Amino acid sequence: MKSTKVVINAHEISIILGLSIRQAQRYRRQILAELGKKHHQAVTYEEFSVYSGIPLEVVLKACFGATCTKL
Repeated sequence: MKSTKVVINAHEISIILGLSIRQAQRYRRQILAELGKKHHQAVTYEEFSVYSGIPLEVVLKACFGATCTKL
């Protein structure tokens, strides 16, 4: 079975949104607060997509390249 990465990190957020890494970390913390998660928990691609309003397919393409369609 092939393992697939399902969580987004601040570096990927900075690339997608065109933010500095520090602003991306802040944005990730805002998502965690909105979802009621603690600071050590992860943000999934789906959660990021819903929060940012960017379609999931666009997020996955930006993170994995043109070969990925959906998880």
